[in-house]
Amino acid sequence: MRWLHGKGNQQAKPTKSLEASTVTRGNLLNKYKVTFTARCPVNNKKITYNLQIKSEAMIRVEDLLAFVKQVNQGFHEEIADSLIERFGGQHILRAYHHGVFIETERGLDVPQ
Repeated sequence: MRWLHGKGNQQAKPTKSLEASTVTRGNLLNKYKVTFTARCPVNNKKITYNLQIKSEAMIRVEDLLAFVKQVNQGFHEEIADSLIERFGGQHILRAYHHGVFIETERGLDVPQ
């Protein structure tokens, strides 16, 4: 799975995929990574998003995939807001928009 770490990854093939892992360090912490696409509401271009969620609660993979599948269009920050509202935890959402890299963080002040 390719994650956005530099401008060269702009050409990554847009797919809906999910990677989940669980790490135990004192408390149980679940990590979920998913790649999905949505259209820009300004010019209808397809944007590939990379989401990472950390949560003490279990998130059903099917629920996460169903949620990102219904995200057809939206502004990056609004998509991030809807994801944190639905799943809680700590989120980082990354994407390139017309050559500009955007990274939003939600819930990082929540103790894990």
